[in-house]
Amino acid sequence: MDDQGHKWSLQAINKYLEKFGIDTGLVWSRIYDVILKSLMAVDSHISVGLKKMPHKNNCFELLGFDILLD
Repeated sequence: MDDQGHKWSLQAINKYLEKFGIDTGLVWSRIYDVILKSLMAVDSHISVGLKKMPHKNNCFELLGFDILLD
């Protein structure tokens, strides 16, 4: 069951929201907007850090986002 407990699948949360008439496309659009704006805000800091790295192709950033819906 993917709609029990604290971690739900994306499919389960979409079905749950749709039951209440919530436009999931709009919700996801707003989530993507928040993520893109956050990434744009740190882009210059990441770029500066990469200039100091001798092997840029061996580096990556791992970012996570917690989104609360109310």
